[in-house]
Amino acid sequence: MISAFRIILIVCSISLIDSVQATEPMTWPHPLGPEYNRVSRERNFSLDWDDDSPQNADQHDELWTITELPGLHTPLIFNDKLYALFDFSSPEDELNTAKASKASFHYGVIAWSIKDRDPEARFSQQISSELPQRFAQPYLVGDPTWRQLFCLNVTGEVLALDSDLGNTLWTQFLFDDSVPDNLQAQSVAPIIFEHLLIVTWLVEQENRSTLYCMAMDRRNGLPCWQLKRSLANNILASPTPAVFGQQVVLAISGEEGTVELLQIRTGQTVEKLESSGNLQSIQELLYQDGQLLVLSSSENDTDMKSWHIDLWRLTQSESSNTDPAENPFKKLTHFDLQSAEMTTALLHGDTIFAVNSAGTLEVFSIKQQKRLHELPTAQGAKPHLQWVNDQLLLTTNSGLWQAYVCKNSACELIFSKEFGKQIPFPPAISKKQIYVQYDNELTAFGPFENGDAISQLMIPLTKIAQDETSEKPGSIQLIPAALSLSPGFKQEFQVLLFNEHGHFLKILDPQELTWEWSGPGEFSNPLGLLTLPIDIKDHSKNLLEVKLGELKAESVIRIDSTPEQFNALSAP
Repeated sequence: MISAFRIILIVCSISLIDSVQATEPMTWPHPLGPEYNRVSRERNFSLDWDDDSPQNADQHDELWTITELPGLHTPLIFNDKLYALFDFSSPEDELNTAKASKASFHYGVIAWSIKDRDPEARFSQQISSELPQRFAQPYLVGDPTWRQLFCLNVTGEVLALDSDLGNTLWTQFLFDDSVPDNLQAQSVAPIIFEHLLIVTWLVEQENRSTLYCMAMDRRNGLPCWQLKRSLANNILASPTPAVFGQQVVLAISGEEGTVELLQIRTGQTVEKLESSGNLQSIQELLYQDGQLLVLSSSENDTDMKSWHIDLWRLTQSESSNTDPAENPFKKLTHFDLQSAEMTTALLHGDTIFAVNSAGTLEVFSIKQQKRLHELPTAQGAKPHLQWVNDQLLLTTNSGLWQAYVCKNSACELIFSKEFGKQIPFPPAISKKQIYVQYDNELTAFGPFENGDAISQLMIPLTKIAQDETSEKPGSIQLIPAALSLSPGFKQEFQVLLFNEHGHFLKILDPQELTWEWSGPGEFSNPLGLLTLPIDIKDHSKNLLEVKLGELKAESVIRIDSTPEQFNALSAP
């Protein structure tokens, strides 16, 4: 629960936003890696573990294994610690959960020190709740710079933890009491950008799919912006940060098969990209070096799907010599893939990789606009792809482990092994070591001494975009964008001004603004302060609007006459 002090302190030290630097390249703070695309920037790292050369003699060493640890997704690595989200439910717990509408979910976050190879966990924090289950599984993401962990629970709770001690900093809710207990939704791992924690989920009701996206202030959990979109399918692809022109955007699945680009700090729509067609289900969104890859599928029959890749250039690459006067936003290519039940893709440089459950790895050249290779892999398994040091790492949930060297778009198999254990999630890669979550254990591979680990520089997206160069007002944001209040409560609001590229400019004086409040109580314009009367007897949803010239913003406020813990609303 958020304290009253944290509620009143809506936006603290806003200047800290500009001080946040790029994620350290040799960390793995998210299930999809440091750049949300399963690409590692590490160098001096060989995956040819059959190589007997002296420099690789200890590369394949099994450092340690943690047993009886049923992990729920890829482990996280940052600040010399390993973090795992695990399930410690017993069969009796699972049976009781299936029977009850509200039950306790026995998940936990556990952390070890990697630097000192400490055999004892640094902390273990249980994540449980008596709320109804909303999502199929929880997710854990981390931030090395602010030393925080964020857990999205199956109940729809978002918990912020101190990554060094495991202490709970705040708890927030995605759903309010108006949402029925039997609501089931899809979710993906949240992403972190500057001061924002961005959570997305998909709800399917009455044959209609609705995408929700909420950006929360990671310092207190208050919503900064939110949206909802009707989708033509029930597939939720992980959103990805990208650069579009001179602004940092969030790429999400949009309406009618489009990809929608939102200003990442404000949630304002800036562009819609048409994919292969309205009947396509977007499965993956991947961004690297100015290019956005869209992997989509369409149904063929009950077992097989048709798969397609669309590639967009959103901005000039860091090494591009293209004339800046040329329109930088265009579709570069389209590829039709082999039919399969499951397919995953990876984008790196001028090459696209796609592997499917039918047992084929396809390699495409962007420059040559053609398929270069079709290599055989394991059939009937869910595949995962990752990139490290000019090498493609392919793992499957059946236990297959393969490494390819890929230079000049030519790929050669250099290592292959059947582990005999399922690998349900992509491994984590950090400082020449690989962390693999099996069914019920977590194993670390690599050299004992990894002090010679190096990587490429990772340039922050804000520096690539140079979005701070304009002082032209573009939008305002009312903070918080949604909340629940009880009778007698006072709430202070702040309004932030952003430029045309979505870069923060300043906090506005409430007296400069025009306010309009549709609910009960008193709103003080000079202070931006809402005071509710103590004698409210019913429940209602009201709107607070604010204007600065032609710019406007709003906050949805639910008034609950029964005092309860502070809730953030689902997107209206």
